[in-house]
Amino acid sequence: MNCSSTLLHDIVGGSHETLMKGNCPETVPFYLLKERKVTEQILKLYEIGYCTSEIEHIVNMDFYEGKSKNANIPEMFLRDKIIVPIKDDCGKLVSFATRSIGKGQSWWNSPFTKGNHLFGLNLARSKAFKENKLYVVEGYFDQCILFQAGLYNVVATMGVKFTMVHAGLVLRYCDKLCFCFDADPKKDGKQGAGQKAAEKARETAKKYLKITMIKLPTKIDPHTKEELGIDPDEYVLNNTLSNLLALETNRKIEGERQWKSMV
Repeated sequence: MNCSSTLLHDIVGGSHETLMKGNCPETVPFYLLKERKVTEQILKLYEIGYCTSEIEHIVNMDFYEGKSKNANIPEMFLRDKIIVPIKDDCGKLVSFATRSIGKGQSWWNSPFTKGNHLFGLNLARSKAFKENKLYVVEGYFDQCILFQAGLYNVVATMGVKFTMVHAGLVLRYCDKLCFCFDADPKKDGKQGAGQKAAEKARETAKKYLKITMIKLPTKIDPHTKEELGIDPDEYVLNNTLSNLLALETNRKIEGERQWKSMV
């Protein structure tokens, strides 16, 4: 599906209104407000919403023929899903992400290139410029919760690898970067996926930016004794933002910043 601007705004606007007016199952606000600990102020700021069958029906009406190459959005990707708008660094709506309620659910987004955008940069850029620093996490709710906790210069890669285009976006506002990726348990004595991603991101960015990292601890399930991963949002909710920032490494990796090749 190639969404037109009109279609994107209709989906996001209708879904947000549905959530704010409570025209959705009680499980939706319970999940967002009680389980994920997102405040109502953040829901409004990010225009997070919930898509019902009524919105899905309107979106797929013949009225939209001609406004997009394929106006029919697969029901499984839209109906009864949380909607998270995705905006560029100037605040223009470029896409949206959807997911079902509950743990273990996967995200889907309307087609766009994730490697060309950083989620939340439109909100973080002012603070990043002022402090000459940006924090990078992986997920949408990681970014929302850290921003909610007072870390206003934080963005998310939306679960994809940190790219050269990402580095170029960062350089518009600052030249210091701190990666804070998920703490995944080791497998066969090797690094978890989150730390592998952080190391690869560091290798991509270190020639152009001053890099630090926050390495989150894992936890042990008291019942199964299994090692479990921790995401940044979970850590902040249970241990405060100050404790998270205290984990930042002092070791800085400063490469030769090749400004001309990045702008």
